[in-house]
Amino acid sequence: GPYPICVLRGAQGSGKSTLSSMIKRLVDPNQAALRPVPRVEFEFIMQCEKCLLPAFDNLSAGELPHYFSDAACRVSTGGGYS
Repeated sequence: GPYPICVLRGAQGSGKSTLSSMIKRLVDPNQAALRPVPRVEFEFIMQCEKCLLPAFDNLSAGELPHYFSDAACRVSTGGGYS
């Protein structure tokens, strides 16, 4: 790292998931296009370490787990579990 974090925002049906999938296919050979948000921090970090560009689907600010923003910052700056 450090790596940037991209947040796509828009109304329902505005193409956020489609754009995320397109960008991911250009950069990351991993077969899983969009993933659901994991329920625990360890799962989140493992998902991020196993692909070049983690892309999560169906996120809303009211539903984000409490760990998500801190864990995303750690992953983007090179942190993780050993």
